Amino acid sequence: MQLQCFILAWIFGQSLFTFALYTDDHAMQKGFEMIPVRSERESTVDIIDISVSLSETITVYDGDPPFRLDPDARLTAGDPCSFNTSVLRCGSHVGTHVDAPRHFYENAPGVDVLDLSVLCGMARLVDVRGCGPRIDDVVLSEHDLTGVERLLLRTDSEGWARARVFDKGFAHLTLAAALLIRRIGVKLVGIDSPSVDSHASPDMSVHRVLMDLRVLGFDKRNSAERLGDGNCGVVIVEGLDLTGVEAGDYELTCLPMKIVGGDGAPARAILRRVMAR
Repeated sequence: MQLQCFILAWIFGQSLFTFALYTDDHAMQKGFEMIPVRSERESTVDIIDISVSLSETITVYDGDPPFRLDPDARLTAGDPCSFNTSVLRCGSHVGTHVDAPRHFYENAPGVDVLDLSVLCGMARLVDVRGCGPRIDDVVLSEHDLTGVERLLLRTDSEGWARARVFDKGFAHLTLAAALLIRRIGVKLVGIDSPSVDSHASPDMSVHRVLMDLRVLGFDKRNSAERLGDGNCGVVIVEGLDLTGVEAGDYELTCLPMKIVGGDGAPARAILRRVMAR
């Protein structure tokens, strides 16, 4: 019996081998290109969620409405047609969020027309912890930003959204830093604090310089049409969670909610780094 099983297994194996040879030869005769199978061991993709979790315990910017998740419909025992739905109550700049030019410029483009190609792509994460709350041009100049289009800043304010009390001394950019960012051609800047401007800023000048649409020939009378390509200055992402993320180059994906005419919107942001094994 064992001999019969061995013979059957050997015949089956030879048949598979012959079929594989025929398949390869037949494909080559027909001019088909054999596509090599890529081993899963060749590379791995690490996905890092850099979004702040939204809950009723999250710290919000001073004066902003708190985040609430109120029940609407609820499951009912014995009712197969019942379901859960909730009502979200929050500000447009809660947690991790994207600012739109309409945040500071009346009739300017809203978050719904921002260029998604700017919000997705290669980004450089720079660790500026230990430099204090003021991130100026000198601090940024200490890092290689050549060719960088998306700049993410890990600061001393990481974890701010988990604090019980809002810290008005959070990390922020100076006007000189904002001008440097514009000068070197950065298209997106993200920070792990609640704002790129200081809490004590009298005119939110950093926001305005980064979003200054005059350099793009912006016309208030015809906003979305004039900026049909979605180019709206430097896109600002605030409230990131970069805790434990090492400095380096990553692939960024940051997608804000598509709120028509929105001055800003919460976003889900992730980083991906592909590493060879």
